Amino acid sequence: GGRRTIEQNGLRGLAILLVMAYHFCLPHPDFHGHEAGALLQLAQGGWMGVDLFFVLSGFLITGILIDTRNRPGYLKNFLGRRFLRIWPLYYLSLFVLLIALPLLMEKLPVEVQGMRDKQIWFWLYGANWLFALEGGFSQTSGGYFWSLAVEEQFYLIWPVVVYALSNRVLLRTSLAILIASFGLRVVLVSMGV
Repeated sequence: GGRRTIEQNGLRGLAILLVMAYHFCLPHPDFHGHEAGALLQLAQGGWMGVDLFFVLSGFLITGILIDTRNRPGYLKNFLGRRFLRIWPLYYLSLFVLLIALPLLMEKLPVEVQGMRDKQIWFWLYGANWLFALEGGFSQTSGGYFWSLAVEEQFYLIWPVVVYALSNRVLLRTSLAILIASFGLRVVLVSMGV
């Protein structure tokens, strides 16, 4: 928490507003069409809010990890704090959706049933892989869980990387990942993904 500046909090707020605008306008019949007005076209870029949030979060987390990597209990302390922030509410949500609702309702909504049929992906923080394998969010509900899965996977992998590498090698590794990510995105878009 102490590393955040007013500007970073402002960027977090902007990211949240972008995502909210995107989801608010998503049901509009012209949202994906060529007839979308200026406001809808602006809202179409709201998906970038998640990316902005991930970049800012990754920056802040990396700073925390660098600052604490030589302290005793580095990994245990980091993972404990991160898991306590997300796990209780995440698993409570899954419990309500996948266990309590089916016990309380005679007929489940089709969206909840679809999640229930593939619930192992959600319990294991693998929703992002499920949606990637399905090619999007249209086959299974619960698309909002993908970003939490990405975040938890980052929390498991990145602290080990930061601990193992010097600052110089970490910077080079980060730049290599950035370049490779951009290159992969260009290739996938050119393939129609």
